[in-house]
Amino acid sequence: MNRKTLSFIWKFGITFLLIAMSNIWLMAEDESNISGWFRTDTDAHGTQIWFGASHPFGSLEIDSDIYVVGATGEFDIGPLFTLVEKEDSKNSLIVLPMVGLTFDFESMNVATFVPQFYTFSTIGSIYFESWLMNFLNSPFDGEAGNQFYTRNFLLYALGDIVSIGPQLEVTLNLSGKDENGNELDSLASCAVGGKVHLKYGKNNTLGLFLGSETKEKLREGNDGIVGRFTFVRKW
Repeated sequence: MNRKTLSFIWKFGITFLLIAMSNIWLMAEDESNISGWFRTDTDAHGTQIWFGASHPFGSLEIDSDIYVVGATGEFDIGPLFTLVEKEDSKNSLIVLPMVGLTFDFESMNVATFVPQFYTFSTIGSIYFESWLMNFLNSPFDGEAGNQFYTRNFLLYALGDIVSIGPQLEVTLNLSGKDENGNELDSLASCAVGGKVHLKYGKNNTLGLFLGSETKEKLREGNDGIVGRFTFVRKW
């Protein structure tokens, strides 16, 4: 893809981001009903930072967030659907489809288109969360590969403070070649382990994931041990 086309895509992406954010601000019914959150993760990819918010429009909620790591930033937006919510219990089922664009601020180009789907469910003392994400790089760089990523965990609340359970993370190569020109293995990574959530004051959660990488090529140097610290603040 030539530089002129990439420049156009970059400008279109920035325009889309600004229009989306300005429309959300203009259409929001009541600023006091806008909820927000902050999240930071630290793992083998470095430290990643999110800021997000949910804007109500009648019975519909539009969620958006900004994700930053290194010199790249991503803007995501999508409608949040509450399929099950019982006031007299903790049971709930929420789904959130989103689309995002990743911007490379070092090269000043759009890098990735990111369709996503999230599921959040609570049944009594059990909480389930699932991330499904496609990282489509090839529309902006013909030589770049595409990937699918999923993160899933199931937690059981031992009380009001601590929750524990298993977690699975899988990355698949949808397309792409290695440095020798060979097709990449379909399985890029598969990590299995345990997760702990700790209430860290009002509206704060501290999370720790510790697991093992099952793909043999990725086990060299650290015996396949993987982990992540997560801090989430909601308001």
